[in-house]
Amino acid sequence: MAEYNIVKFCRLCRKRYVVGKSDSKKNYCDACQVKANKSYEEESKNERNSKVF
Repeated sequence: MAEYNIVKFCRLCRKRYVVGKSDSKKNYCDACQVKANKSYEEESKNERNSKVF
């Protein structure tokens, strides 16, 4: 089977980037992926803190 690249658009900054076929599920460019991970960590931390009685 042929390996090929896919052109995608970042969901945060709308920048165009190229990923390999194996990374086709990727939704953010490399720069925005770091931002998305940080905001997800903060959000989950806040949820855990609010559930403590």
